[in-house]
Amino acid sequence: SGRVRRSCDFAVGGFICTMLGYWFYCRYNLAQHRIRQRMLKEGMRNKILFEGSSLDPERKQTGSERSDS
Repeated sequence: SGRVRRSCDFAVGGFICTMLGYWFYCRYNLAQHRIRQRMLKEGMRNKILFEGSSLDPERKQTGSERSDS
């Protein structure tokens, strides 16, 4: 009964710490998601760009194609 103000201070402090913790956690996950999304988009762009060319890593080179380059 004599420590009502102190109890409220602890409650508000705990709430602020919890919210900051979750905010940083969510921002970190969002940054990771954006990085993965950017890498995927770049990979798809490269796949479309190099598909069927001699730079296509999935294309198997034969002996005659190696001698031409």
